[in-house]
Amino acid sequence: MQFAADWQYVQVASRGDYEIQIMRVCDGRLSRKEATLRQWGYVFNWGEANYRFARKGVLEWAALDIDCGSDQKIRFEKGPAYGVFTPGYKDNRLLDWMGSYEALAM
Repeated sequence: MQFAADWQYVQVASRGDYEIQIMRVCDGRLSRKEATLRQWGYVFNWGEANYRFARKGVLEWAALDIDCGSDQKIRFEKGPAYGVFTPGYKDNRLLDWMGSYEALAM
């Protein structure tokens, strides 16, 4: 497998005195999970919030499992998150999605 630098980060780093040295490349696995959260109810609109009576949105989780040997395993996790990877999520916004998720998770 061949790795390429993310040019956005390289351009930022090129503005200062930085040096990157890759010490080791390990095997890894990226996992993603999605769930649809649905909400119903009236919301008093303020400004351009445009909340609908029936709303739904995709919640997302991501995890990166890295294996650098028998005793060197690392896991990075992120989530839940709303609107990170879903294009057009602002067209049908959720209201207090974290509160709704926590109420369902209990």
